[in-house]
Amino acid sequence: MEELLYQHSPKRVLIITAVERERDSVIHGIDRGRSGSGCEFTIISGGVGPVAASASTMKAIMEHGHFDIIINMGIAGGFGVQNGSVVFADRIIFADLGVEDKQGFVPMPTLGFGKNTLKTASYWHDLIVARLSKLDVVIHEGTVLTVSTVTGTEESANKLKSLYPLAIAEEMEGFGVAFAADLMGIPMLGIRSISNQVGPRDRDSWEIDLAMSCLTVVGQSIAEVMR
Repeated sequence: MEELLYQHSPKRVLIITAVERERDSVIHGIDRGRSGSGCEFTIISGGVGPVAASASTMKAIMEHGHFDIIINMGIAGGFGVQNGSVVFADRIIFADLGVEDKQGFVPMPTLGFGKNTLKTASYWHDLIVARLSKLDVVIHEGTVLTVSTVTGTEESANKLKSLYPLAIAEEMEGFGVAFAADLMGIPMLGIRSISNQVGPRDRDSWEIDLAMSCLTVVGQSIAEVMR
């Protein structure tokens, strides 16, 4: 079913970031690549964290009507994935949704209450990756974690990796956007540029400008692919 839905170019695309600087970086790329595009792009900054992201996504749908695809973009921390690379989520996990007991953290699905994992759409994912592969962009694909609290210690990072060994990045909004998109039956992509490494909080090692530049490159590729 999914592949049949994407055999045409989407006409209406929602891109949601957390903060305005991320949004502006994406807009700059979209503007560079959209010449001749038949797509209508709505690009918003929806706030930090999964609750704000989910609510802002639903608000955009209610205000603007149906979208053919929703893309969550922004910067993120990498689990051994180098700064300046671009991560495409094949699945997004709400990593800290659960409870603690004597044995440690228990994910919510283990308790029988809903799900904490959502898959992303494959068709546009593959086309955008193929486009970026022709450029000087390092690309990684895999599991991306959404957290409510940014990891700031080596101990916390190690706990996350032990729970989710396939994780390659950590962010704060992806699952919220994915959950809203899933409720509305709209395909979703999660794309992140890496600004820092998950672990001890060291602002001096962060490369925010580099990550923002990568968002611009991705935005341009999205506009060029979705013509």
